[in-house]
Amino acid sequence: MTDNAADEEVVPYDSTPFPGWAEKVASWGWTKIYQDQKIVYYGIEGTCPRCRHQMSTIRTNTPIESFLVEAEKFRESLWTDTPPESEYVQCNCSIAHPTHAAGEGCGQYGYVPFAKAIQKSQS
Repeated sequence: MTDNAADEEVVPYDSTPFPGWAEKVASWGWTKIYQDQKIVYYGIEGTCPRCRHQMSTIRTNTPIESFLVEAEKFRESLWTDTPPESEYVQCNCSIAHPTHAAGEGCGQYGYVPFAKAIQKSQS
């Protein structure tokens, strides 16, 4: 993920809800990622509506060998039998925002529709 914001002012970290943030993120849609002709995870990515840096999130119900190194990080992204109605998504841009380290994002988060969105993408 590359951020093209070197010359832009970096907004401070702030978890106060940014109007329309989750709705904008939801509009990007979930992308299916395949391995051996099987969906192994769903991803959503785009430009954070608040800080304007690249961000992404993945969700899966299948443990993925390549992620075992970072198993703790992805444990929360697993679901069991039925996908949840919505998924927690947060800005995780690679830019350091004042008072927070690079990779922690700008503080924005929200719940983005998931189950219905992936059902639509499968039909």
